[in-house]
Amino acid sequence: MEISALFSPIWRQKWHIIILSIITGLLLLIYSQFFSAPNYYSYVFFTVSYRDEQKPVTEYDYANYYGNYASLEFARTVSAWPKDPYFIKQIYDDAGVDQVTDQGLVDKLLGNFSVKREERANLKVNIRSKTEENLRKLTASFIKILRERMDSYNRQSATQYQLVNLTSTPYITILQPEEALPLGIALGILLGVLLAYIRESWQGRLATAHQLENVFEQSVFWSRKGTKNDVRPVVALLNSRSKKEAIIVNNRSNITGFLKHLSTYLTEPVTIVTANATELKKQLAKYKHIVVTHEVPAKKPTKVLYLLDFPEDSIALVEHETTPMLIVAQRGKSRLAELHALKVLTANSPKAIVLL
Repeated sequence: MEISALFSPIWRQKWHIIILSIITGLLLLIYSQFFSAPNYYSYVFFTVSYRDEQKPVTEYDYANYYGNYASLEFARTVSAWPKDPYFIKQIYDDAGVDQVTDQGLVDKLLGNFSVKREERANLKVNIRSKTEENLRKLTASFIKILRERMDSYNRQSATQYQLVNLTSTPYITILQPEEALPLGIALGILLGVLLAYIRESWQGRLATAHQLENVFEQSVFWSRKGTKNDVRPVVALLNSRSKKEAIIVNNRSNITGFLKHLSTYLTEPVTIVTANATELKKQLAKYKHIVVTHEVPAKKPTKVLYLLDFPEDSIALVEHETTPMLIVAQRGKSRLAELHALKVLTANSPKAIVLL
């Protein structure tokens, strides 16, 4: 697969991505200035400890070894307590805070008590609330209910677990305007890139020369790579045809730009017959040896190129089945389904393939 094809959808959709990033940046900026509300958090950190008094501390090899191991394992148990709905209900009841009104949609889906177990037997708990007063109450009740549940466990299991180095740190987060704009632009770029790939995948657009060769089951005769616009091989191919007529079949490509480059190297007089003669004539006006018309003149010129847009002019392909063809496709614009149909219609025609 061509490496450039991985990034070509981004380049082709660059203006959509830029516009989307600007819009999301401005929307987030407006939100931060007029609608953003502070989020109140409390960071509770503690260590689960166990004292194994059956082993004297003077014995270095075993001093509190089993107690440390028990602390590590029991920390797993403690980390699961905030996931218990009844445990959370006890905290809200003790704090005197209405759980329904205090929890937002995200809290109801994910919970507003998040626990993470750090190295050894350390645990940290993030508590979130809508107001500063509710947060203070919930933090105090969390520590209280946690101690009560641990004391109950110790009594029923005849263990000696305890909480040590317990600290709680409240903090507030709010989206600042100076943070909102760059964050919105970054989100817009990511969303734009994602939509660009989804859009091109959904539309089934041509991306690589390999795809084009698979469709027509023959090699691409000429392919534009980067700034390479030397179309002399294509001109030589057209001049080598024994017949005075040839067909250029265009599938959604920038055919006007291609014909401009082609006209630069064409030395013989050429008549281009196309349904869109008026517009194309304006674009090729400076090339005096190129004549653009709707139909072939009564006096047949030396060289005639029929320009057909596919699928719009598909009927005309049947009328020129034996005429040599030059099929022009373009990355990001030509459609794979249409190219497959074109292959069927031109199965018996001599043709060469050009990829822009």
